[in-house]
Amino acid sequence: MYFLRSIASLLIDELGPGSMFGSCVSLAIGTYSLTAQCTQDGQVLKVKTSALKNLLDGDPRMGYELQSRISEIYFRRYVDAMKKLQAIVMNIPLDVAKAV
Repeated sequence: MYFLRSIASLLIDELGPGSMFGSCVSLAIGTYSLTAQCTQDGQVLKVKTSALKNLLDGDPRMGYELQSRISEIYFRRYVDAMKKLQAIVMNIPLDVAKAV
């Protein structure tokens, strides 16, 4: 299991075996700061960006499939994160919300 945290040490998500993280950097989508912490023994696969790019450039069909799967995963995580954030915001007492 992995815990993904932002700079403020806020738990963003818990990932189980076979999950992926950090793929945005490998696919040149942008730069961001993220820390993943294993809570138990595990293995991590590190892929060089240049090797992945060469592989995907050489096989556009595979590149499309990989991008499609990554997009599905990240969209699902985005929706889940928005639901969690909405639940947090909806539970803020009104007097605290007015003070902000």
